[in-house]
Amino acid sequence: MVVTTPGDKILITGANGFVASWLIREFLEHGYTVRGTVRSLDKANHLRKVFQDAVESGRLEFVEVPDFLVPDAFDEAVKGVDAIAHVATPLHANAIDPWGEFVFSHSYAVALTLSL
Repeated sequence: MVVTTPGDKILITGANGFVASWLIREFLEHGYTVRGTVRSLDKANHLRKVFQDAVESGRLEFVEVPDFLVPDAFDEAVKGVDAIAHVATPLHANAIDPWGEFVFSHSYAVALTLSL
């Protein structure tokens, strides 16, 4: 089990997702520094506005990880972090074949977790 203290840097995967955005808020409010991954830096624009003070003070930063399944995709993102909150997921609400997409998403999520 990893023990962290305020001031430590936490990596949050899928930072622009619903759960991750609340984790960002919680970690910042408790004194942590946060690095969030997004598939495209444009996807962090809303979060930069919401957490403007943290971004400007250097307590919140974003890194781009465009394809989680590429070997070593997170190598740069994990450098210098003290802990990882892995909440990225490929699920979405517009599934044409929900069961088929769930099976694929599950495999994708497992591969993503193993890549960390």
